[in-house]
Amino acid sequence: MMSSKPILDSGTTDTGKNATAAFSAPDELTHALIDRIDMHALLSEERGRLAFAHALGTILLGNKEPSLVTPEDINNIYATSQAKVNSLFNPDYELDPRKDIKEYLTQLEPEHREDVLWTARLEPMHAECKLSIVIPVASLQEGKNIYRTLDSFANQSIDPRSFEIILYENLMVHSGLPDDHVGAEISRFQDDNPYLNVHNFIGLLDQENMAIGYLRKFPTDLTLARYFFRGDFSRDHYLVRTDADCYGVHHDFVANYIERFDKNPHIDALKGKLDFALEHFAHDPLIYFGHRLYSILMSTRRIKHPEDYVSGGANVAFRASAYAKVGGFR
Repeated sequence: MMSSKPILDSGTTDTGKNATAAFSAPDELTHALIDRIDMHALLSEERGRLAFAHALGTILLGNKEPSLVTPEDINNIYATSQAKVNSLFNPDYELDPRKDIKEYLTQLEPEHREDVLWTARLEPMHAECKLSIVIPVASLQEGKNIYRTLDSFANQSIDPRSFEIILYENLMVHSGLPDDHVGAEISRFQDDNPYLNVHNFIGLLDQENMAIGYLRKFPTDLTLARYFFRGDFSRDHYLVRTDADCYGVHHDFVANYIERFDKNPHIDALKGKLDFALEHFAHDPLIYFGHRLYSILMSTRRIKHPEDYVSGGANVAFRASAYAKVGGFR
């Protein structure tokens, strides 16, 4: 990697006020909403356990030395420090994209920050971009899926300049060269859809960084840096995360996320519906029945116990400043 000096100031910033997060989870039954004013009670009760932090749209809380919590039904869940939990107790905090994102970027680990800032300079963010769709792509596994996934975003109802697609093609060190088929399929889609803003970044990673947390963290941090370098903080930026094997995206997908965030400034994160394709259910009706029953039970539980909600990896969106203020992905 080419060396560069981070251009962000590394001086201290005012952290007297801290962010909280509200989470909206629309599904077929209802809209479950946790406002910021509820954060104090919920986090006090659960002491910031990561499972419940997810429910509040808090993404992954940064904690260099987390303690391990092992409830009977959940293993390997990390607990945040009490100091970090206390930092979420200000429901009146007003997010400031410039301040919050700058503070977040300056506090990244030096090597990671250098990689992020250098890479962010390679492909600047379009001036009219409001939302970024971030997709980790396994270089050796997604050749058969990636074109179909990208094609799901080809006919969005909104101006294509309003959003971009960020691909992070990841390859483990010593595993060989990236799958030519993946790269060829991405290039084919870019050629077929020149009006879309599709950016593909390739990461050569060691085993330690092949965890899904890092595979989501790097391209998301990269997107924050590109937004910061653009220099327009008149509006917050929106981040959507999804997977490389998702398809069947509604033509109003991007427009709905932008509209919901714009009309609800108190909402920091949104979760859309996620389902399996009907052709997969057709192989076994019992699987269809079981999945639908599970969806009903979980939707009912979400209504009664919204603090217990844990998001999946796809079709989740959050404000860039909220992501930054809570410390990003672990």
